[in-house]
Amino acid sequence: MYAVLPGLLDSNPFSESGQLRMPVGVSQILDVLKEALHLLNTFQVHSEITSQLLTYLFFFTNASLFNTLMERGSGGGFYQWSRGVQIRANLDLLMDWIQSIGMGDLAADFFQRLSSAVNLLATPKETLRQ
Repeated sequence: MYAVLPGLLDSNPFSESGQLRMPVGVSQILDVLKEALHLLNTFQVHSEITSQLLTYLFFFTNASLFNTLMERGSGGGFYQWSRGVQIRANLDLLMDWIQSIGMGDLAADFFQRLSSAVNLLATPKETLRQ
């Protein structure tokens, strides 16, 4: 999981025509989560344990991505509006899938810190100056 997480920060979810698409970086994260869920279901792991494991993966994902975002900072060009919009769209794609498996409310709590930072980055300067 750790190896694929930077893809959410690095990939562009917008095509040349401006349409939203699933970038490879987000797809790889979803593949890990889907495989974990598939294995848990295949081996009939109790639903409480399944929920606990996915909750840990959400916590780990949030903490890792938030720390990476802070470490890279302005040197990686991450503190720019355009990058904030890309990351916000990628995070929305991830959250949409999580919502589709019925864990959206739980995941929203764990992604709060990253989501807040990304929302700030995706806010136009003019709005921040007001």
